[in-house]
Amino acid sequence: MIDTLIIVIMLVSPVDTVKPQPHKYDLARLRQASREAALRASEATKEERDKILNFDDIRAIVEELERNSVKFKR
Repeated sequence: MIDTLIIVIMLVSPVDTVKPQPHKYDLARLRQASREAALRASEATKEERDKILNFDDIRAIVEELERNSVKFKR
């Protein structure tokens, strides 16, 4: 009886016999996309670096902070 149940269960349950095909990647397209992303990131970083290294803005901020700062006596 058990043998019959096992055979019936094996026949009823679906078996995946189709193997998925491996993905084919377009390496040239991936390289181009990574170069474009790196270029955009480099440009954004360059703009941020230029903003940070612009000392004229920093000097104005420091001077304003010095004028508005509270002097502590020691």
